[in-house]
Amino acid sequence: MQNEKNDITEFLLKEAEHVRNVYDERVSQTRALERYSLFTTGIIWAWCSTNFEFPAVKILVWMPALITFLFGIRAWGNARAMYSARDYLAKLESKILLPEDIGWGKHLTKNEEPRLSITAYIFWAVLQFFTLIIPLFLSQKGIL
Repeated sequence: MQNEKNDITEFLLKEAEHVRNVYDERVSQTRALERYSLFTTGIIWAWCSTNFEFPAVKILVWMPALITFLFGIRAWGNARAMYSARDYLAKLESKILLPEDIGWGKHLTKNEEPRLSITAYIFWAVLQFFTLIIPLFLSQKGIL
């Protein structure tokens, strides 16, 4: 009976470690998506600003809006998975019978900064806004 209890505890500890790693990987992926979105937008617009004579610029200048939208959807999916991992980790920690105030999942569930998720949503909304408004403005002014 004791051996079986040790096996269950060992499983729960390994499972908790795995879930924390998944959570950390999702955070890294989300930050990478933010960097890639900014980088590709900058590269595309820099090229377009120096190559107005090419007809493809009229289409290419809109690509950052599409890229930002797709990367933003992926980041949102990562955020949803992170919330799920956080809640599952708190559940695992409760099964390990940790004290109420100990455990990373429990801590995140109770103390997670709402500003972090709000700033992430603001980042994607502002970037999407500008990737749509700048090409629209250029088209309206006849620059494209």
